[in-house]
Amino acid sequence: MTKAQKIKKLASLSGNSGASRDRWHAALTQHLQGKAAIKKYRFDWGTDYCSGAPEKIAGGYNFTFSCYRHDFGYRNYKKTVGKKAFKKSHKARIDKAFYTDMKSACGAKFWADPYTPSQRKKLKAACLKTAKKYYEAVVAVG
Repeated sequence: MTKAQKIKKLASLSGNSGASRDRWHAALTQHLQGKAAIKKYRFDWGTDYCSGAPEKIAGGYNFTFSCYRHDFGYRNYKKTVGKKAFKKSHKARIDKAFYTDMKSACGAKFWADPYTPSQRKKLKAACLKTAKKYYEAVVAVG
């Protein structure tokens, strides 16, 4: 596995799109199943999820996978390209993907929603506000 191949695969798994998010979920599944197709990249799949901030928030919204994918991007790019190159060329894209992933989580539709439409609207607004705070935190500190 060359460095260029690893970077190309990382880019496909950490981009700011639904397709990239879907590829990351598929890669995570392959990793959990021990598949050679993903093992060959020797990615770091470690995570602390949202670094102590709640992953699950009021209304049933869940940022667990958003935070996991964000950690995946940070950890693997830093190891592959170094911290300086990571901050210059990759951090902003990974942070933006994180924000998009969280906003997508805030758009979840619950088939057995116990809340009234008015309550759901308020909960969704609170979710989006939390997503923005998490995004601003990683931009500032990450």
